[in-house]
Parts: sequence; C-alpha cells; structure tokens
Amino acid sequence: MAMEKQFMISDTHSRTITAVGFHPVRREIVAGFEDGIMKWWEQDTGKLMLTSCEHKGWLTDFQYWAEHKTLLSCANDGLIIAWGSGGNVLDRIKLNYPIYVMCLNLRRQQIICGLNGSVQLFSLDPQKHSGHLIDQRRPHITRHHHDIVPCIICHESRVYTAGYDGKFHIYDTTLYPGRKGLNLIHTTSRAHEAGINSMILVKDNENNTWLITGSFDRSVKVWSQDGQLRHRLETVFLNTISSLCYIPRAKVVWIASSTTHATLYDPKAGENVTEFLPTFQSNPDEEITSKLLKLRYNPDSAQIVGTTNRRHIIVWKFNSFGCVTALKSKYTVESLAYTRKVPMLLFSGGSGGNVYKWERLQSSHFMYSMELLTRKECNDKLEAVLNELGRGKKQSPVRSPRYSRDNVTTHYAFNKALVAPSSLYKTSKSSLLRCLYVEHLDLLVLASEDGNIYIWGFDYAAVSALTRMTPDKEEEPMSKDRKFSILFDAVPANLTTPYTPDTNNRAMGSTPNDNHKPTSPYEEPAMPSNMESRSLGDTPVTPTADAVTQDSVTNRVAGFICKNVLLGHTSCVTALALVHNEELYASTYLVSGGWDRRILIWCLETGKLHDRLRNADSSQDEDSDGSMDELACDGVILDMEYCQKRNEIAYTSSDGMVYIRAFSPVGSEMVLRNTLQGHELEITAVRWNHVYDKWITGSEDGTVKIWSEDGMTCERTLSTQGPVSTLCIDKVNGCIVTAVENIIKVYDMESLNLVQTNIGHTDNIRTLTHVVERSQYISGSWDKTIRIWNSYRRPTRRRRHNNKMDDDVIASR
Repeated sequence: MAMEKQFMISDTHSRTITAVGFHPVRREIVAGFEDGIMKWWEQDTGKLMLTSCEHKGWLTDFQYWAEHKTLLSCANDGLIIAWGSGGNVLDRIKLNYPIYVMCLNLRRQQIICGLNGSVQLFSLDPQKHSGHLIDQRRPHITRHHHDIVPCIICHESRVYTAGYDGKFHIYDTTLYPGRKGLNLIHTTSRAHEAGINSMILVKDNENNTWLITGSFDRSVKVWSQDGQLRHRLETVFLNTISSLCYIPRAKVVWIASSTTHATLYDPKAGENVTEFLPTFQSNPDEEITSKLLKLRYNPDSAQIVGTTNRRHIIVWKFNSFGCVTALKSKYTVESLAYTRKVPMLLFSGGSGGNVYKWERLQSSHFMYSMELLTRKECNDKLEAVLNELGRGKKQSPVRSPRYSRDNVTTHYAFNKALVAPSSLYKTSKSSLLRCLYVEHLDLLVLASEDGNIYIWGFDYAAVSALTRMTPDKEEEPMSKDRKFSILFDAVPANLTTPYTPDTNNRAMGSTPNDNHKPTSPYEEPAMPSNMESRSLGDTPVTPTADAVTQDSVTNRVAGFICKNVLLGHTSCVTALALVHNEELYASTYLVSGGWDRRILIWCLETGKLHDRLRNADSSQDEDSDGSMDELACDGVILDMEYCQKRNEIAYTSSDGMVYIRAFSPVGSEMVLRNTLQGHELEITAVRWNHVYDKWITGSEDGTVKIWSEDGMTCERTLSTQGPVSTLCIDKVNGCIVTAVENIIKVYDMESLNLVQTNIGHTDNIRTLTHVVERSQYISGSWDKTIRIWNSYRRPTRRRRHNNKMDDDVIASR
C-alpha cells in the first residue's frame, strides 16, 4: 500500500506548467501552460496524444463533470471551455474577468468560481436553455474576500473558500423557496499570517473530516468542518507551501513546498511520516533533482501527478501490494523476530552486530520507535563468561581432534580447512544470522557469526525497582493506617505492607524454597570447569508465573539486557529451532547448528548445554569434550525447523540435502529418519506447513518443493523464476511466502498459482516472517531496510442461501 513512481515526462513544453487535470473517459492527463497551450498525455504510458491552443492566457484550473463526461478548463483570459470525450470543444463561456479556480457543486447543480476579490456562483445548464452549459444570466456574487481566491471546496451543503488575503470563509448553500446563493456562516479573518494558496478536504473511513490549508507563511494548518483550528504541523518548511494533495487509499497527505520531495503527513495522527514510507526512499541515482510545485490526485486511476520547476511531469501510482512501512537500518538486515504480547515488539539483527528493537507508535500505523541493543553489552557479557571459564582472550579455543583433513568429505573444503574458525569472525561487527523470540520465557535468542549464541531478556531488576516505587501521595494514608492499626483488631499491621514479588529467588523450572536466600540478579556464580556454557541458575532468565506476574508494559519500560552467552560452536551459527512441546518435555530446548556441522541442544530454563548430537554408542560423560560428536551432514547447516506434531527436526545443508531426525533431549537418540533429495543446488530454507501438514523446501535452483508429511515423496514442484533466499508459511491460509532475490512471491498451496507479488526491495531479501496479529509480512534485506507488507487474504466466495431457499420453496409447491 504505497505510492510508487510510475514514469516521468521530461519534455513537456517551453513554458511553465500552471494547471494539471484529468480526463477519466479518455484516460489522459491534461496539463495547462502559461501561454494557453493544453497538452494531453496517456495516463498509463505518458505518450503525448493531443495538443490544443484555445485559451489565450494563463491556464489556472481543470474540473471534470462526470455526469456529462465533460472537462472544463479556465484561464485568466476570462474564458471557460468545455471539452468532450473526443477532445473537441463543446462550448465556450466568456466571463470577461480572470478565473483562478472552479468547483462543481453537483448536489445543487452549480459551479462556483474564484475571482479577484469575489466568489461567483452560476447554475449549470446541461440542456443549454440559456445557450451555454453555464447560465450566466443570474449569478450570485459574494465579496467577502479582498484578494485573489485560489481555493474553493464544496462538501455536502457547505462551501469553503480561502484567499490570498489570509481569510477562511464557510458558506451555506441550503436553498429556500425563492432564495439561491451563498450564506456566510463563519469567518476566520486571519487564518494564516500570509496568503492561503492551497486547501484540501480530508475524510477518512471513520467519517472524520478535516480541512487542511497551506500558505505563503510556510505553515500548514488543520481545521474542523466548523472552521475551528485543530492542529498546526510542527514540521519546519523552508519554503512556501505550493500544493496539497490527499490520497484516500494510503490515508496520507502530500505537501509540496518547493523541495525535491513531498512531505508525507498522517492527518489522523498529526505526524510527519515521510521517513517511514518508501515513496521517497529511493536510490540516490533515482532521486528527483528538481523542485515539486503542484500536486493533483486522480481517484479513478489512483495516480498523483506532480509538476516541477524544470517543467517535468512526474506520475506516482498507488500499489495495493506495495509495502505499508519501510524502516531504515544502518546495516544490512539478516534476521527478524517479533513478540506477540502487547505492545508488540520487532527485533532485527544484521551485519553491524547490533540488535534493533522496533515498536509501532499508537498514534500512527506508519511510525515506529527504535531502540538500539548494542554489541558492546554482548561483548562485556562474553568477556565475563570467558573469565569465569578461565579462558582468556589470548587463549585459542581447543579444537576437537575429530576435525582434520583426513575427514574432509565435501568439495566445499577441498584444499583448505574444513570449516572457517570462529576467530575469523570475532570482530566488533559480527553478523547476527538468526533471530528467535521465546514467547513464554520472554527471551531473545541471537545466533552470531562468531560462533556464539546470545540470550537477551528483560531487566527484571529494573522491573522490581519499578514495582517498588510508590508515589509520595500514597505514603501518607498508609502511614496513618499503621499508626492507628491498634484500633482495628480485624486488620493486622502486616496487611498494610505492600507485597513485593521476589523475582530473584529461583530460576524458571526450579521449585520454590522459602529458606533460600534471594541473590542479586547481577550475581554471577562460578562455572564448572567442564562446561562451556554459563548457567543461569543464580541469574534468572525469567521469573515463574507463581513468583511474579509482571505486566508486559512494565517489562518493556525496564528494557532488555544481555543475560547469557552460549558457548559451544566452533564456527558460524546459522540455524536455530525452538522445541517447546509441553506434552512431551517439561523443559524448553533450543537446537542450534552451523558451519561446524554439529547440532547442540540447550536448555533455556537453565541456560546450559544439555546435550549434543552424538554417536549412539557413546555416553554424555564420555562426550564432554565433543570428541564423539556425530557430524550432522557433509556440508554446512543452513537452516533448521522443528515439527511439533511429529516431534522431528529438519535441517538443510549445503550438500543439497535435507535431513529429518527424531528429536530427543538425549543426543544419541536423535536418529535419522529420512533425507529429502531433489534440489540441484543448495537448499536455503525448510519449513513445516502446519495447515496442510507438509514439508516445504526452497533452493537456489529456483524451485520450491512440497514433500509429504513423512518426507518420503516429493508431491509437487513449483518454479519461482529465480533463486529462493528464504521463505515462510502463511499461518492463516498456509500459502508459501518466498523471497526470490528482491521480490516476495506468494503461492497458493492448492493451485500453486502466484497469488501475490510484493516489489520494493532493491537487494536480496534475507529473512521473512508472518505477523498473524496484524495480517502482515515483514521482510529484511541487504538494502538496509525492513519492509512491512499486507498479507495475502484468500477471497471468500459468497453463497446464495436465499436463492437456494427460494428454489426449495418453489419445488415444494
């Protein structure tokens, strides 16, 4: 849902463009110039169709009379010309004085003209009883303005006018027997400090109606229907306001102020949303170098036509499949995750190593606030963990003796090391390749390029401090109750003491102990020497529901902190899967994989390494150093998915295969159940479609394959006409949402037809997610943007119940 640039007409005319209009029947854009020339272009291609020269002066306005398919043009030569659908002249109405604006009041069959110092009302005469389409014999004239009147709007029974004298008038056109004309009902003599040169009417779906005016004083004001000032834009405009335009489909106002791009304004929120919409976030090579002067919206074609000081015409068109919001990032975006709790949060990780937390503002659906979770906090936590483990920075990690050149089984490692060591990526800007949010634990899990997994969570120490804070006004009544509590035997003194939940007494999953001494949330216990992961036993990941029920808003106010670092992988971590199956397991497990081809199982409640994928004949104690680890595949692990229904883990590899294993907290029991073969190149994504109970895989060979529930057969294959970088499943209708280079393509599972295409990114899309609560897709790309799109909605078929009942009644008779 965005306005996208359609085309630009560079060679228009040698004179300045003074007016823009539309002829919907001819599907053409009409422009008038200061020498009286009119030119007609095809609205879809910009091809010049007609040139006419009927006016002798500066063209000022165009109005389309839809009932009679007639275009009216006026100029300062005092002439109104009616144009037919064939581009021919139907009528000439001469008023003998310059006309600056026209407005049709079809409710009263009238036309209102703005002149110099007056407003004149004429009756329309479609049958030409007076000899013309406009009856000039008995005009109604009002002289409440003292300068040029360039703005007239008709809405219902009212007429709004504004002029260069800075006045804003409201007239009533209610007709009484024997009366006709404009009755002044409201006047604002000083609506602006300078002349008003533009005015529009804004009406949204909730029947809210405003009038917006722009002036030479570089300000924009919002008025009610009664002429009361509601709001003044806080945006500082460096030049005078030259034009205003409202797009009902996008619910945005465009403001032209002689700059290279328009200012986009949300009238409902009263905010400037230019930086959150993609219309003017184009590449520097595509930026407009000239200044926008005039804007005009065509509701029939959903187009905006803009003119520039270099006599160019630029056309934007509304795209219903365009992105709703575009969020700019400093670095490329590699991973996304979001929370379902209110207020909903969006997290993004990328090449910069930092995490960006986005939250949509309640005032506007376009605007998002951003908070940076820095990489420095992760590095500080990592350094603290390494110091506890006794591993200094200068000590290189001990590599497993299993990794040697003799074990090379893939061409990816020919004549070089099997996998790149994690030290190669241990920089201040290590990319965050995967992002996962654990809803019930309120944990953010980040897989990093340096081989570590970082755990972020709410700062419950700050939450506890917030809950203990009591306003000063509430202290006095409480002290009085304690003072006179001896007079009330039914109220013990301890009941007046506020209850403070103990959030630091135990970790999630442990049993409460009244004799346990609460520890500080910042206290870090010593780690066993044989563990490579830090325990969260004394630093709780999150409190239990029995201990504390914190409001989600309070948690978000407290903020996020890096709570733990999971150490175990020797190279980049590229795949994460969450196992939260309450029917089978009491704990929540995190399964990770990466370039070291190993699969590790972590317990999120304790923050410890639970087990590894290992040989069936080895025990966990024997495998404490990782020497008996079983390599999960021949190539590096690229993606991973958990199927709760079948309790299986599927992961893709660069060797062109998908491996499906039975999940078990015991690494030796994760037996291989099946392998999916059929793609010709690397498989970049694997997903479980819970709507249809199918496995879905996407590959760089430009295909998406649909596999049976057990993975034994490939049921269908669809071609995406390009390499698939990632994909997700629409959780409502089960459609396959694929990222094909920089384009999002949505395929229906039943027909395999392409049902929706979203275009907007300028580089490869790296991550996709479906936000069910808002019916949106969110994508992150290498073009350093996060774009939000409306999700696909399957059309509903209307059933004719009444007709069927009528047929049954007739048949019974």
